[in-house]
Amino acid sequence: MFKDFENMGIYDLRNYARSLGVHSPTTKKRNELIISINEIINGKLPTSKLTNKGRPPKHKASDENILDVVLPNNLFTSTNDVNYSSIASTLQSRFPNFLSESNKSSETNILFSGFYKQYSDDFGIAYFKGYKTDYYRENTIILNSMVKEFGIKDGDYIKGECRIITEKDVMLATKIIEINDTVINDCYKRDLFDNLMPCYPDKKIELSGTSNLENINKNHPIYKGSRTILNFGSEKQKVENIENFLNCLSEQNNLRTLLISIDDAPEDIGPLMFKCKDVEICSLTLSQTREQFFEKVSNYIVNCVNRLEFNQDVAVVFYNTNKYIKAYCDNLLTTQNISEASAKIIAQNKVK
Repeated sequence: MFKDFENMGIYDLRNYARSLGVHSPTTKKRNELIISINEIINGKLPTSKLTNKGRPPKHKASDENILDVVLPNNLFTSTNDVNYSSIASTLQSRFPNFLSESNKSSETNILFSGFYKQYSDDFGIAYFKGYKTDYYRENTIILNSMVKEFGIKDGDYIKGECRIITEKDVMLATKIIEINDTVINDCYKRDLFDNLMPCYPDKKIELSGTSNLENINKNHPIYKGSRTILNFGSEKQKVENIENFLNCLSEQNNLRTLLISIDDAPEDIGPLMFKCKDVEICSLTLSQTREQFFEKVSNYIVNCVNRLEFNQDVAVVFYNTNKYIKAYCDNLLTTQNISEASAKIIAQNKVK
């Protein structure tokens, strides 16, 4: 891994040498440090430490030095900024400085957002699209020190500030602003999901808009915390009822609503994207592989669980549960060496 030792400050050089296993770096001159570092990089084992004495580092290692040690080579393969030209203009007015085109590694205050996933013991990544892509600006590195400081968990939706480390083609988080849409000042205390009290559904969800929903609301009401299956007579009737049902959840009952769809007809899902503005829709797109889609669904579902720890109410809706189970089963058959019977059981349990 290349490092320009000549341009490093003496303290950063000592910290980097110490992280590689060079003992007593404060007693060595610059040239001696560089020789010791190169020896270890070229395969020489660090010498055993004779005592526990030693001068503590004058300041902690910089983020760049930490990345040198923990970041794999070629973590992201695509660096073509043209990939973002189609959406950069739509984000610019809402998020100033987002996706800045500057090539200075010291540039800060670039806004980022994404679903967090632990990558290794040293860092995690906030996925802008909900899954890992090859393009580095869609994935923001969050070092473990920051993860521990704010108690970030897999599936958390993170908003914050980052800077571009151009020589490594990575976005590095420098500040956390919100976790799961809650300002960080209010995030230091979160209830663990396992500590939440399970309870029976007791608060009615109000439904209206179609005769079917009004009939459900009157004769077979749905309550918060319940699990419900809705069946409608025809596909056209289903689209109309689902549209009203989703809007009732998100607008009328103030629930954060997630719709999951795979292999459904575009004429079914398309209108929902335009008519259900407050609903988050997770569907398979042409730019995704099926593996990426299921990774995204998993992150979205974990995020819904995490939001309960912030006292947020959520609703998860599968447009067609049977299609989702079949698609997940087929994906298991093509990616894992298991029988069809085992794949069906795993897929059904996954939905549960």
